[in-house]
Amino acid sequence: MVWTKRLKWFTRKSQQLPLRLVLVVPFLLQIFGAVGLIGYWSLRNGQRSVDTLVQQLQTEISREIDLHLRSYLREPDFANRATIAAIELGFIDPTDRESLITYFRRAIADNPQINTIQYGSIEGDYLGIGRWKGEQQVLKIATREMDGKFQTLRLNDDNEPTYIYNTRENYVLQDRDWFKNPVGAKVTRWSPVYVMFSNQMLGLTLAEPVMNGRGEVIGVIGTDVLLAELNSFLKSLEVGKTGQAFILERNGALIGSSTLRSSLNFRNNKEQPERLLAEVSDDDLIQSTTRYLKKEFGSLENIAQMKKGRIELDGVTHFLQVTPYQDEFGLDWLVIQTIPESDFMAQIHINTRNTILVMFGALVVASGVGLITSRWISRPILQLSQAAIALAEGEWNVIIPNNNNGRVGMMRETTKLALAFNRMRSQLQKSFDELAEAKAGLEVKVQERTQELRASELKYRGIYDNSQVGIFRTRVEDGLVIDANACCIEMMGYDNPDEVIGKLTAADFYADIGDRAKMLEQVVDYELHNFETQFRRTDGSIIDVLISGRYNHEDHCLEGVVNDISDRKQAERALSEKEEYLRLILNNIPQQIFWKDRDLRFRGCNNNWAIAAGLDEPEAVVGKDDFQLLEDPDEAEFFRQQDIQVISENESIHHLTIRKIKPLPARKENWLDLSKVPIHDTEGNVIGVLGVVEDITEKKLAEEALQQEQAKAEALLLNILPEAIATQLKNKPGTIAEQYDQATVLFADIVDFTPLASRLSPQALLEVLNDIFSEFDQLADQYGLEKIKTIGDAYMVAGGLPIPDENHVAAIADMALAMIEIAQKMSPIQVQLDEHTQLNHPLRLRIGINTGEVIAGVIGTKKFIYDLWGDAVNVASRMESSGETNLIQVTESTYKLLKDRYIFEQRGMISVKGKGAMTTYWLLDKA
Repeated sequence: MVWTKRLKWFTRKSQQLPLRLVLVVPFLLQIFGAVGLIGYWSLRNGQRSVDTLVQQLQTEISREIDLHLRSYLREPDFANRATIAAIELGFIDPTDRESLITYFRRAIADNPQINTIQYGSIEGDYLGIGRWKGEQQVLKIATREMDGKFQTLRLNDDNEPTYIYNTRENYVLQDRDWFKNPVGAKVTRWSPVYVMFSNQMLGLTLAEPVMNGRGEVIGVIGTDVLLAELNSFLKSLEVGKTGQAFILERNGALIGSSTLRSSLNFRNNKEQPERLLAEVSDDDLIQSTTRYLKKEFGSLENIAQMKKGRIELDGVTHFLQVTPYQDEFGLDWLVIQTIPESDFMAQIHINTRNTILVMFGALVVASGVGLITSRWISRPILQLSQAAIALAEGEWNVIIPNNNNGRVGMMRETTKLALAFNRMRSQLQKSFDELAEAKAGLEVKVQERTQELRASELKYRGIYDNSQVGIFRTRVEDGLVIDANACCIEMMGYDNPDEVIGKLTAADFYADIGDRAKMLEQVVDYELHNFETQFRRTDGSIIDVLISGRYNHEDHCLEGVVNDISDRKQAERALSEKEEYLRLILNNIPQQIFWKDRDLRFRGCNNNWAIAAGLDEPEAVVGKDDFQLLEDPDEAEFFRQQDIQVISENESIHHLTIRKIKPLPARKENWLDLSKVPIHDTEGNVIGVLGVVEDITEKKLAEEALQQEQAKAEALLLNILPEAIATQLKNKPGTIAEQYDQATVLFADIVDFTPLASRLSPQALLEVLNDIFSEFDQLADQYGLEKIKTIGDAYMVAGGLPIPDENHVAAIADMALAMIEIAQKMSPIQVQLDEHTQLNHPLRLRIGINTGEVIAGVIGTKKFIYDLWGDAVNVASRMESSGETNLIQVTESTYKLLKDRYIFEQRGMISVKGKGAMTTYWLLDKA
């Protein structure tokens, strides 16, 4: 309310302001505002440019520092890796003092960045080569025999000590951080930053453990670097005009600075200087920056990522950037840059002051010009205003002077305005005269038109009342009947119009009042055509009506015609019931059913077919063809040709099996049984195709599953018996025995298997045997031989049966040679007994081969196997048991069959149990 009153007061007062003030004040305000905005945005853009420039500068400086640190601190790692590689390759012996000194002197001479390179043994001996007050190399040594003394010695060219520079007492290698940290972690580690006693500079040691072949630490290689070089590098950076860059540890101790001469504290007059904390350094900016960071983050340890921003230090705005520096060996420093804003803002402040002076000068000039211009513009406008007031009061003789009359001081526009005003005055006077004459004539025409309208109304009222179609006018708000003809009143069940017009509303005669709301939504913006609804007659009966009409905007009513369509709707409902009954029958048939016309377009289907086709409802298929429903055009063409065949030949297709792949993402395989029959009209003409589809996927899958199980059973049987024997057993169960005049039998046994078995668990033992015998099984398949059985650690295979083969003797020989080769490759057998113990056992074989007459077959009714009997089998077993390690012993019968193709060595006469003396041979290789 208060703001409304103030706005009205301002509007009222502004209408009373003089024209000169209205012309001058906005003009001055625009100039003042434009100049002010230009000055403000000039200052803002300058500040933004400075922000961008500083961020780019700090980013570039941070990148240079990071690159320098990584390059400088990478040298110790290279030196350590080179030394450890030399130890591992045997180039140097860490226990040989002379070789270490020679290698370290060469390494430190080649790399000026290294201050000391050293080796400490796990037993406590220390030896290193370093620099002493410049480039001179010295020997640093502390052995167990020196009773805790650490000496720095000068060396000559022959690596012999010539002078003792320094001796320190109580030196214990195992207590030094650079040594014990990598020993405990078994990884490369940086030592803490320390003050080197030899040159009173900050130093850092990178140490890496030296391992033996068993993964045990035998010593540590360490390389020292001086950090004083970082001060020189930071001083070389241009951090603005007065900005600084410095590096801190997380505890606040300085590593390097672009302003301080040293990162050590020499003020305590101690023999050895101490580390310098940033908060107590001589540089005020380093002090205040460090304190700000600790206050902002609670601790320097909490700064986990790069931070940028503006800060106030001692009343001066600075740009601050803090960047964590970390590496894989444990370094965790902070690189800090701070640049005063004043280094960049001086010129921007000068530009801002000049902009303000220009703004005030422009305001003074614009004020004077505005006053003169407003007086020049307002004078003719004031004359026009006075003339218009006089004309409004009825003074028709007022004439505005203009330049054409010799007056000066008017602009071209005001001159035209004066001429236009004078012409308007003349035209207005003329129009008033003509209007008076027209008024009299118009009154006569209105009387004549009124008589014509009365005659027309009587004419059309008769048509209205006698129409056989209901005509109505109802109020939009509530449906009150404003007017209705006799047909409409009779349709509602009334005889007297007075009972309806002006009394009945929509709620009285609409069966569902919600229908009227739907009708109004359609008719408000355009005409309504054929809207179906129901009326309730006065006797309570319901009739179906069809309404067409339009919305009368002038009278705000709905007017139109209504027809009684009850008979038609009753017939439609009866037809719909029949169709629904037929649809229920089709949808309850378990098969998928569809039908097409002669154009091969679908005319309908049942629910099961629609679901299988991926349709939301059966009606969605009407009018489509196979090419619109199927993704594969070849499949669609296949069904199309079927339909053409059924229609053209008037013959059915029954029980055609079809394989379908459902589209992605399911990609499921379906099997369908399809039948198609022609559809005939009453005269026997083919008018379409009826299709019946049955999903037989489960039946098909069951058949395939049965076939797979039969195949598995067949494979299992063939894994137990030879294929010929398995076929014979299936055809004629019972005892099978067949004599073979010539077959070759091989026995193989693992040497010293019993001691191995005593040390292994049953599971581990079976895994070892499975690995070995699986290799032998592959050889049997490769050479076409028949594996008979395994007995413990013995393996038996035969050739020439159950199907005779002329090459079976050579195949057995080839397999025996290959078995020896495999045993040599797999030896030794490695088994992990526990976390710390691994068993290594040699794999060696004895193999025996014999060729002769055997009987082969299957006996028994349970757990039957294919086996061999005969003297030849026993002799082959004796050849194995009497053989020697990794040798193949064969009988003379086998030797005679192979002697021309293989290399043999005669063993001589041996005694064979049950056979007496026999001549045997060693099979060595192929000829």
